[in-house]
Amino acid sequence: MPTPTPYIPLEGDFVTSVGGTVPKFDGASPSLFTSTSFLYTLFFVIIVVVASTKYAQAGLFRMEASQHGITKSNEIFKKTTLGLVGVFSLWLILFTFNKDLLNGEVGLDALRSKGGEFGGGGATGNTSRPNTNPDEISTRKIFTDIGITFNKPACRTLSETSCTNVGGIRQETINTLTKLKNECKCSIEITGGTEPGHSTNSNHGVGKEAVDISLTQDVLSFLKTNGVNVGDDTRCNTKYKYDSLIFWDENVGCDRSGNPNSARHFHASFTGR
Repeated sequence: MPTPTPYIPLEGDFVTSVGGTVPKFDGASPSLFTSTSFLYTLFFVIIVVVASTKYAQAGLFRMEASQHGITKSNEIFKKTTLGLVGVFSLWLILFTFNKDLLNGEVGLDALRSKGGEFGGGGATGNTSRPNTNPDEISTRKIFTDIGITFNKPACRTLSETSCTNVGGIRQETINTLTKLKNECKCSIEITGGTEPGHSTNSNHGVGKEAVDISLTQDVLSFLKTNGVNVGDDTRCNTKYKYDSLIFWDENVGCDRSGNPNSARHFHASFTGR
């Protein structure tokens, strides 16, 4: 019996051969721009080549030194220039109003097909600004199920800043906030977690422990009564240890950067900073 010929897909070889990246439609997949970057490059190369050809043609007509040649030359120059202006104006408009289409932050993981769901994006707790990271969805659900809220929706891209993530946060942090909510019976709003934008030496981030929560009088009173005072109650060193976390009253201008525009909140971490 002859040995069957193995099936070798050609799509990946073709895409990579022309400079593209094969999308996998998972959390580690390349962005839309990365997957089609060769098309962007090819598009602009074609535009430049065609425009150069047209300008050369216009120059040849002008060399006739006749009225017809000059008229034809002017017409080609005008149309070609307007075409170039139109194309690059479109690029400028996209860059101004939706830069994500050009800077590579339009991910493909949201296009994955999931069984039992309509469409490819998948359901999340925030349908207006979906985040398809399973850990983000599950962690947010833990908090929302016990009544902890968020000041902003989850991030959709790696460059978005007006968002709040908790996916990838340490389990000890989840346990302490859950205990705080259950014992305090007060309103708790998470205002910072693992979202992009924190410095590399920050204890915010995936795999780290820090979260920020709104500073309310109820939470402050509870921590004063039920926590251990590990600060000196000065303006920038008011700290209470509760369970596994130290809740630091990060007053305006007291964060590491000294940002005067940072709203007052509790920064909760293992170290208090």
